[in-house]
Amino acid sequence: MNYHLAYALYRVGRFADTGGPLEALLRLAPQHAKGNYLMALSLAEQARIPDALQYHQKAVDSSGPMALLPDFHDALSKCYQRQGLFQDALDAAREARQLALQAGRDNHAAELQHRIDQCRARLQARRP
Repeated sequence: MNYHLAYALYRVGRFADTGGPLEALLRLAPQHAKGNYLMALSLAEQARIPDALQYHQKAVDSSGPMALLPDFHDALSKCYQRQGLFQDALDAAREARQLALQAGRDNHAAELQHRIDQCRARLQARRP
């Protein structure tokens, strides 16, 4: 129940509101891979990168296949891009794109390629 509520809140962009239901879930089931992954995504959307990385690692430790999902790296890339950290955004987008291609998510990979191109352009514009 808590996971589904948190997922619904995440889907409508209420990232900060996912914390309560996910914390309740993870108190009862700390190795809940999807719960940890969703917490990582939510925290990345809130620019809480160190916390997001910890939850992502917990998700991967609980279920290795979570490492093959591109969504976390996509969220990191967006966060870094919003902060003007274009090299970090580029690196995360590249990782996400590779994972998206491996997962057969071609449309997602195309979106990520667009972000890669944007980040490269911003980095090129900074060079003297």
